[in-house]
Amino acid sequence: MADIPVTQSWTGASDRSATGFPFFGQLPGHRRVFYGMGYSGNGVVQSYLGGHILASLLLERTDEWQSCGLTRGPLQHFPPEPLRWCGAMAVRGAILKGWNARTMQPEHQAGGTNESRGLPAW
Repeated sequence: MADIPVTQSWTGASDRSATGFPFFGQLPGHRRVFYGMGYSGNGVVQSYLGGHILASLLLERTDEWQSCGLTRGPLQHFPPEPLRWCGAMAVRGAILKGWNARTMQPEHQAGGTNESRGLPAW
C-alpha cells in the first residue's frame, strides 16, 4: 500500500469539549431547540447514544436517557484567549511533530508549509 498514492481525504472541524465528553440539552428560551455537541472525534458510538438522548429530551420522557449525566450541558469551559490560542498551537505542534516522526522523510523534517507536507492548512 505504500506505493498507492492518496488522492482524496475527508476532514472536518473538530467539535471538542473541555471534558472530552459530548453534551446535550435544550437551548434556553427555545422550547423546541435541542443540541448535541462535543463529540471530539468519537462520533459513531456517541451519535447512537446522542440520538436516544435527544429523542428522550424532545419527547419529554422521564427515563435513563433524559436523566443521564450528558444532559447537563457543558460541564467545563475552555480557557479564555490568549491562553486558548497558546494551547491550540501546542497541540498543533505536537500533532505535526508526531506526523514528522512517523514519516521520517527529510523533506518533512526540514520545514516547509503544511501543504508541502501533505497536511491540512490549519
